[in-house]
Amino acid sequence: MSATCTLTAVGALGTTQVLIMPAEMRAQAVVQFLQNGDSTTGIKAIVLVDPSASPNPVVGVVNADQVARAAIAHSTFEQLPLQALATVPALVPAQTTVLRAGQICLGRSAQWVLWIDETDHITGIMARAALLELLAGELGLADNPGADRADRADRPDQASQSIHPSDSPKIQRDRPPTQETTIASPSSPTALFQGQPRRWVIDPYDGYWEWDLATDQLDLSPQWKALLGYLPTEISNSWVDWERLLLDESQPALAQFRQAARAGQVDRFQFLQRFQTKDHKMVHTLVRVLRERTDPDGNRLVGTITNISDLARDYDQLYYARQELIEILNSSVDGIAAIRAIRSESGQIIDFLWTTVNTMAASILQRSREELLDHRLLEQLPTVRQDGLFDAYVRVVETGQTFHRSLRVDRDGLEAWLQLTAVKLGDGLTLTFRDVTQAKQAEQILQETNQQLERRIDELKHRNREMALLSEMIDFLQVCVTVDEAYRAVADLVQALFPGCSGAVFALEPSSVALEAVAIWGTDSIGETLFYPDDCWALRRGRIHWAEHQHPGLLCRHAHALNGNAESLCLPMMAQSETLGLLYLCTPQANCLSGSKQQLARTVAEQVALAISNLRLRETLQQQSIRDPLTGLYNRRYLEEALEQAVCRARRDRSPIGAIMFDIDHFKQFNDTFGHDAGDLVLQEVAQFLQARIRGSDIACRYGGEEMTLILPGATLEEAVQRAEIMRLELKQLSLRHAGRLLGEITASFGVASFPQHAVTVATLLQAADGALYQAKWGGRDRVAVAKS
Repeated sequence: MSATCTLTAVGALGTTQVLIMPAEMRAQAVVQFLQNGDSTTGIKAIVLVDPSASPNPVVGVVNADQVARAAIAHSTFEQLPLQALATVPALVPAQTTVLRAGQICLGRSAQWVLWIDETDHITGIMARAALLELLAGELGLADNPGADRADRADRPDQASQSIHPSDSPKIQRDRPPTQETTIASPSSPTALFQGQPRRWVIDPYDGYWEWDLATDQLDLSPQWKALLGYLPTEISNSWVDWERLLLDESQPALAQFRQAARAGQVDRFQFLQRFQTKDHKMVHTLVRVLRERTDPDGNRLVGTITNISDLARDYDQLYYARQELIEILNSSVDGIAAIRAIRSESGQIIDFLWTTVNTMAASILQRSREELLDHRLLEQLPTVRQDGLFDAYVRVVETGQTFHRSLRVDRDGLEAWLQLTAVKLGDGLTLTFRDVTQAKQAEQILQETNQQLERRIDELKHRNREMALLSEMIDFLQVCVTVDEAYRAVADLVQALFPGCSGAVFALEPSSVALEAVAIWGTDSIGETLFYPDDCWALRRGRIHWAEHQHPGLLCRHAHALNGNAESLCLPMMAQSETLGLLYLCTPQANCLSGSKQQLARTVAEQVALAISNLRLRETLQQQSIRDPLTGLYNRRYLEEALEQAVCRARRDRSPIGAIMFDIDHFKQFNDTFGHDAGDLVLQEVAQFLQARIRGSDIACRYGGEEMTLILPGATLEEAVQRAEIMRLELKQLSLRHAGRLLGEITASFGVASFPQHAVTVATLLQAADGALYQAKWGGRDRVAVAKS
């Protein structure tokens, strides 16, 4: 059913073989011809013919490389029609010139041109890319068929062209034509010129190369070099440059090939190489090599190099997508499986083959995945024929209609229900098994309790709304930054949970003995806004207290009595055994704060108490993280962060920043003379002295030991120096005593620097101020020094 012929001087094909195949062949079938050895070695094009077609038997042409790529990329390659990959060629008479053939090819948007004689024999074939290149360089071809194109291939202005026409239009046969298809070899049409010996005649997307084993001479085509982004003159024809452009992991494959080739162990070789292009990108390539059979010594190897980067990337994506799909399938709570039809020679479905089974499907079917995968359906589950499922599966494949069915199964004496869904997938189907036992049981329960549920539907809707509002309140409390912000949010959020009620949140601060209302809502009076814990029964007893206002003796002293039907509710807010406050609710309507409402109020109180406790702890930790515990000033960590922000604002506003760094003179003497307690007292008093003399925008911190730093945003150098001088004089007036002893005069040395006059970054600004401080110390202390510009 096939024939081959050798075509010489056919553009992009060059000296190669053409495989003649029936049009109805599948892509998988042609792979056998491409791999069976001698008769089809080097096949580049496949011509599809249909003898019954009219007016011409040629119905399409496909490149052999397309078949190879389809084998990798198409998941349904075994069923892929070969004609789906082919393009319809432009058929021209044998005497048609190249110029006229090019016009016809462009007019029909054809990818191939075939010259056909009057007996429907193929006399020539040329790829569109080669034909267009030929036309671009040879507009006067018919008048000057002897032009030297081989020399042009080496010119720099032609370096990017990797396709050059051959020199001989003669058609040679490797075997007699078959009965189905005849290949004739008349004299060449005038379109195929006579010229110098060819240089490179290859597929426009591949690079071509040759290797002479006897001389170790390597010849690389311009397209080989262009695949890596180089001009022909930028890469030498040597193994050194080949290896230089290779990534390290591709070196062994090249070495293995060269060793095997020199040993004569193979006539054909194929391996992957990864190169680095001129612009430092990575290119995946497929290198294919054949031993030239026309060489009597077998020392000449010819090969191609194909850029498969897109294919490699697609393969990686497909691989990871497949792995992700497997993980998704195995994590599914539903059983998912896929089966493919097994057909007889007549095309009838006789069984199915398990191709995919997730963990849940194997569990539901009470089989292991190994027992199912790649096994027949009827072998593992013969009952599907008696249940009618097998026939249903066949109908799904043949008609494409989805199949649903509920199945009752008996597992270890327990009744279970499965919902089976079958959907057509290619020449097979996917099966989904969902365990709906609980749904079936719930359905029975629902039928029995339908009337009861109808009576409670309003209550459930109301409860659902409460839960949603409670969840919203919790979300708001979790994102509050300060305790005051949380109190303001509670006033609105709690009111929505208890419509028709008034109320308040009372807070008990750690340093206070009374509770004060921090959030109030509603239209009714809540009573006292400030009271002592003994005024509330709930705080006394440590638990929730509900009171009807028709019994005034049970009301808390802080509550305001309403009408006889009114109710009130007090809930202590506690966290970690500490009372943080009180949640108070009151309503003039009876039965509004009983039952489920009390449980909801208890949850609200717990959440509010937890949020307040966390916020207080956060505020405490925040202060501890940025404050010096001895002096109360900011620490060095906070200074650097705050100064970074101040510098950014100063750059934006083009404003200055003054930096003053001072050190208490002879501080060690205080410790040595009066003890470390006295030294701590001095640091605390100096810190208070500094805090009393700064603006709200200033930053005062203890930089380390007895060294203090003051940042003055917006202050010029002159203003900073003036501030430093005033503080130096006032500091000397401090009179401190410790343990009844006068500590003596306190002096300090000051260093002043300014942004951007002395520094443009935080680090350099502090370094400049520190350098000025050391100048003041070296100059005799008790003075102000300015950083050097």
